[in-house]
Amino acid sequence: MNENDYRQLKEMKVKFQLNLFSLVDAYGIEARKKAEWLLKNNFYDLAGSDTHRLGVWKSLLYAKGNAKSLQQVVSLVCF
Repeated sequence: MNENDYRQLKEMKVKFQLNLFSLVDAYGIEARKKAEWLLKNNFYDLAGSDTHRLGVWKSLLYAKGNAKSLQQVVSLVCF
């Protein structure tokens, strides 16, 4: 999909959900780049993860210096 595709979906009122693990290369560098672009351009309406255990979240959070970027995102989406 290209930028215009995403914009068309947004115009159609499609909701976008960020998977937080996309920001830490859990799904590869291309998924991370796309997630960062969508985040930077305010496409996301929701955020979540597919984590079923807190230990998995913690291990990814502190791996490879991901803590700062994920904490910034979490602070934006948590109430």
